[in-house]
Amino acid sequence: MFVNQEFNQEGIYAIKFYINGQKRIVYVDDLLPVMPGTDTLAFARSMEEGEFWICLMEKAWAKLHGSYSLVVGGTPN
Repeated sequence: MFVNQEFNQEGIYAIKFYINGQKRIVYVDDLLPVMPGTDTLAFARSMEEGEFWICLMEKAWAKLHGSYSLVVGGTPN
């Protein structure tokens, strides 16, 4: 799903989705939302130290559907 598979020094990633058979590429940066007053990620996170692909995937999915608030439990309503 990741168009660029390596760490990107610029922090920009392209993620490919197929929605109703149509290819959509969503571009996201690596600035991720955190809980207020902490450095804990606000939404999805990997249990493995240093892995952030799941956060980027979630950010792209939320961007594809308009916002994080429009994506509840991994499904857009």
